[in-house]
Amino acid sequence: MSQTKSGPRSCVGSSCLFIVGLLTAVTPSFSAEITVDSLGDDRLVDGNCELAEAIDAATTNSAVDGCVAGELEGTDVVRVAVSGIVALKAKILSQSSVQIVGLGREGTIIDCRNVDESCITTTFETTSLERLTVLAEDAPPLEVLPFTSAMLTNVDLQGGLAIHVWPQGNLALDRSLVAGFDTNAEAGSITTTGGALFNEGDLVLRDSSFVGNRARSVGDNRADSLCCRLGGGVREAFGGAIYSSGGSVVIERATFSGNSAEAAIAYGGALAFSNTVVTIEHSTLAGNWVDSSGTDSRSGAEPTFGGGIYLGAASSLVIQNSIVGGNTAFRPTSMQVASELYVDPAAAVGSAGHNFVRDNRDSSGAFPAGQPNGLGDYVGQQPAPLPLDLEPLGEYGGDLPTFLPTLVVSSLIIDRGSCSLEAVDQRGFGSSQTELRATNSVAHPDDHDGCDIGAVEALAIDRTAIFSDGFESGNTAAWSLSTEALWRGMK
Repeated sequence: MSQTKSGPRSCVGSSCLFIVGLLTAVTPSFSAEITVDSLGDDRLVDGNCELAEAIDAATTNSAVDGCVAGELEGTDVVRVAVSGIVALKAKILSQSSVQIVGLGREGTIIDCRNVDESCITTTFETTSLERLTVLAEDAPPLEVLPFTSAMLTNVDLQGGLAIHVWPQGNLALDRSLVAGFDTNAEAGSITTTGGALFNEGDLVLRDSSFVGNRARSVGDNRADSLCCRLGGGVREAFGGAIYSSGGSVVIERATFSGNSAEAAIAYGGALAFSNTVVTIEHSTLAGNWVDSSGTDSRSGAEPTFGGGIYLGAASSLVIQNSIVGGNTAFRPTSMQVASELYVDPAAAVGSAGHNFVRDNRDSSGAFPAGQPNGLGDYVGQQPAPLPLDLEPLGEYGGDLPTFLPTLVVSSLIIDRGSCSLEAVDQRGFGSSQTELRATNSVAHPDDHDGCDIGAVEALAIDRTAIFSDGFESGNTAAWSLSTEALWRGMK
């Protein structure tokens, strides 16, 4: 009789793909490498090895169809060796330590759109996904249960409903894209918590982008919603990209754009926090919004809070070298106003300096106006918000959409930041002259170490590409681009 690795034997939560993840510091001799050579999901004995069968082999530590057996100890690596789309037809259950490695975002696509349950659920230890894309539509692509962790590296999560990180769960995203999520209030509810991610545990985001995600609670609370008519409630939406209630959130070198919270009362177009410890460093939040369809009938208060960030009661925020600009609020009268951050009176904010806040409406106590102010931040106020000198969201090197600072002499972003210990920006780019991120522009005054504010360094280059072939091929394009960047910085 085969044995499974230690871990829970029952399925918890609604999941389409249950896997258990990567144990750190594992001796390689105790791990099996299982090669997926088929994109199918028929689970028939036909001599090939499908993704579902590979995970079964890792779980049972026995051969399944064409898949070799997993090992009893350690983390088995399921390596996809054939490019294309794996269209899942049913749940894949696994309660073993498995690391799934694809052939890249375009090379390996796990399509969960025909399964109406969460695609990936951690059930024990840590789940690791690398170099692949997960597509979802009417269900979450990921669920992180209590006392488990998920680690996603070079992964695209496209569409679906909000990922849920349960209390005492852990999620880490590195060099990943989260885009196109659209979460509406569930039946019988009037509140939406997070468009792309609802965190109650511990969340770490590095070098990642959240783009075009929505948290919404649609319907007329006065007429359309039975729950609201009987309960007297008002529709609410928290966090177009992320809502966190409890736990902690660390965001480093990340970009948030095009995210929105839409409801009668809307909180945080990109980020909303309640009772959460938050750290944001070297990041850019621009072009997010909150949109309200009515007023708060309970208090008569303004119905939109923080086009970029909503920091609620009992939360704390430490923010450094980050841009919060160009975020807006759409009010019931169809009036569009600047709305970067909303800071609740019961929240705590600690600026570590070198932030750019275009307009301090609803956050003047935490971010007083100045260029810079006494905290070292560049902050605008009505009626004269600061100019936001950023190029449109696009691909400026690296694999993910980002904002590139515009090279204008009047910029309050270029060379105004501080990143003395940072080696690279979100794209992995840095100075051609040092091993650090900061790339000085002689045309701009330095506020500290010549670093730019935000996720991207305007004049940084991909150091790995300059001498990638030693010029043997005769292609000097990377070198030309790097010298051009340096020349532009000298103007």
